[in-house]
Amino acid sequence: MVCGLMGARLFHVFYEDFNYYRQSPWDIFKLWHGGFVIYGGFIGALLGSILFLRYKKEPFWQWANFMAPAFALGYGLGRLACFFNGCCFGRECQLPWAVEFSYIGLPSGHRHPTQLYATFWELGVFFLLLHLEKSKRPKPIFLIWLCLHAIGRLIMEHFRDDFRGPEIMGLSVSSWLSISILGLALVTNFVSKAAK
Repeated sequence: MVCGLMGARLFHVFYEDFNYYRQSPWDIFKLWHGGFVIYGGFIGALLGSILFLRYKKEPFWQWANFMAPAFALGYGLGRLACFFNGCCFGRECQLPWAVEFSYIGLPSGHRHPTQLYATFWELGVFFLLLHLEKSKRPKPIFLIWLCLHAIGRLIMEHFRDDFRGPEIMGLSVSSWLSISILGLALVTNFVSKAAK
């Protein structure tokens, strides 16, 4: 949890708003003002978990597969907090389920509830992973979660309209990370199958 919190905060500080924090470095510690990036938290928690499990001499993949449904559920419920807070909002639209957010500095208008898109997607992934866990044949649950999470995140990023740091070749850094995670998960799965 500590590594995840640190990773989420540092990603925000160094990528999304570095100029601000360079001028006001003490604000880095004002966690109650918000400013966390889920992929930074994931990377921090992953590195911390790898180090901890090595120290304890525990198998990483066994724990990763065991925890994957909890990751999906936690992320999905976490996006509900984004919805109620009004952050991570989507582009304007006129769809029947569009939502008007009362967020500071946000122009009025109905928008895609991208947070709810992420919540419903990830809850679907959660139930799928639970189903796969019951299978008699072992499945790479963690890798499946990574692939499905990355796909869901790419969908969400397509509709988002909030500032998420500078774009790279027209895509947010979260989109590039999602593409990278999807590719790495697929390659890892292919290599592990080939090794067997």
